Amino acid sequence: MALHDLKKKPQASKPKPLCDVDSFIEQAELYANGYQNVVQLPLKQSRQAQTEKAKNATFSLNQQVINELEQIKQQTGLSKSLLVRSLTHYLNDLAANQQRDLLDKYLK
Repeated sequence: MALHDLKKKPQASKPKPLCDVDSFIEQAELYANGYQNVVQLPLKQSRQAQTEKAKNATFSLNQQVINELEQIKQQTGLSKSLLVRSLTHYLNDLAANQQRDLLDKYLK
């Protein structure tokens, strides 16, 4: 190795874009499940500010819901926490009567 090999190389013209934690975890899960060429999905910006730290929450799910959530996770390749957040946002965005109808359908 010559001394000129130790010179600092110029930065690339485009810096590598950073990804959020959820995207990184999703990509890691897909890779762990054997997907070689993982495609970056364009996800909408999070409703939280990027600097806001996520807070852990504990809640109970019955085995049927856990299995359904796992099935959706396998089909979509998205993390369970992202699915729960997305579905919560979806329900929140519905009108009050639509929320009531949807909840009545599944809570009976």
